[in-house]
Amino acid sequence: MKPAAAIVKLRRVLAGLLFVGMLIPAGAQQIKLPELQAGSRTYRNVTVLGYNETDLYFTHSGGISNVKLRRLDAETQKRFDYNPEAAEAAERRQVEDNLRFNQQVEQTVVEDHERRRLAARRAELIHEASLADPLTEKSLIGVRLPEWKAERWIGAKPDPRDRAQVIFLWAPWSLASRKFLPAMNALHEKLGAEAVFVSLVSEPGNDPEAEAGVRADFATAIDPAAQLVKKLGLNELPVALVVDAKNVIRFIGHPAALNEKGLKELLAKFAP
Repeated sequence: MKPAAAIVKLRRVLAGLLFVGMLIPAGAQQIKLPELQAGSRTYRNVTVLGYNETDLYFTHSGGISNVKLRRLDAETQKRFDYNPEAAEAAERRQVEDNLRFNQQVEQTVVEDHERRRLAARRAELIHEASLADPLTEKSLIGVRLPEWKAERWIGAKPDPRDRAQVIFLWAPWSLASRKFLPAMNALHEKLGAEAVFVSLVSEPGNDPEAEAGVRADFATAIDPAAQLVKKLGLNELPVALVVDAKNVIRFIGHPAALNEKGLKELLAKFAP
């Protein structure tokens, strides 16, 4: 027997012994056999370590091993309390236990693969300067921007084809929105040539910017149906999105997480 195969067999026997140790009471006389016949195989100088409903575990002149009780002669079977019906039921349980164990191992492998895939995706999609929300199984980072259509525009409708986009979703009643719109205007002034900036309001008012008392220096889309907000599953505003030229979301989070340096690096990282 090759060394590797011998080690595997030894581990299997020792694992079996964990379940049979109580079948030979402490202090009981050790069972020794000059030889043990199991089918066509003969073991010599046998010392029994333990047994259960299906197997006999022992050392012999050639090492350590185990055999099925059903392979032994009737007299030896009787000595170790062999019951064919009980042994058959025990072997069925062993098969079922092995099946459950293999299924658990398979599930663990699948989950480990998913964790590795997510870690690789995180490394690919999030740059060091990004302050976007943490990437999880439900994250929108790395997925395509859902389709949406504005009911009308304040200012000239931009053409985002083959260009990155910075989308600022906000509401005129939101104090935080009114606070961060000037910051988005500042980013637009610095990086407006590198990306299409869009202000998106999901409110039905005629002039939400007048209502808020602050205006965007770039086009504002009016979407009273809140199509994009609903498709993204947002429950608070404001939110900033950075979308690459292939319409894939590369950042989603609070606009406070975006600064000139971080946005410039993000746009450069995913430039076509």
